[in-house]
Amino acid sequence: MWTIENLRILQLNRLLLKLFPVVFLMLYLFLSWNNRLAHDDFYSIYAIKNYGILKGVQHQFFTWCPRSFAVLLSFCVIALTQYFSFALFIWQLFLILFCVYCFQVVFHELETRKWIRFDFGGPISGALMISAALFFCVPDVGQAWFWTASTTTYLLSFLFLIYGIGLLFREKISFCYGFKTVIVFFVVGNSSEPQAVLTILVLIFRSEEHTSELQSRLHLVCRL
Repeated sequence: MWTIENLRILQLNRLLLKLFPVVFLMLYLFLSWNNRLAHDDFYSIYAIKNYGILKGVQHQFFTWCPRSFAVLLSFCVIALTQYFSFALFIWQLFLILFCVYCFQVVFHELETRKWIRFDFGGPISGALMISAALFFCVPDVGQAWFWTASTTTYLLSFLFLIYGIGLLFREKISFCYGFKTVIVFFVVGNSSEPQAVLTILVLIFRSEEHTSELQSRLHLVCRL
């Protein structure tokens, strides 16, 4: 039986859950505004000035790093920072918005299948909470979220993997859906080798799920 004290605790918990994403976003925006280039980013500046973006990616591919998409994106972001002082801040905004969007896609599909249910805020609120948890749980926030070369290689590929999993949960399949899924996992495969391995495992699992579903339907037809 609910008491007045229990209701007050519940209201306080809900208030804290609502304030937590706000505090997280304020902290993230502050850190993003004060973010600077570091480590390999300076080599990227050197490569862009000496080879150009495309030839720089080609040089990286044949001499050191085969992660073509991650290197290309990193070069593009860093090239923009040489002309626009706010380019790095815009990149950080894109990362957090894309992070929330990717988890929102997954939660929306899970909620559609009635596997999970959100009491308040819906999938967007849950996605924001998970994004904040991901931010605070990484061993090194600076390298994972604010080092440009690292974000284009590891963080972004992880987010694309999450987004791809969300796409695989969808029941309605169309040409646009298939094309988008191919592009998403292509980006993952050309950005990070560990994420590429996870992609293969996810696709195998999804394929087996479709196969078992198809077999159950065939058995049902045979019985009829």
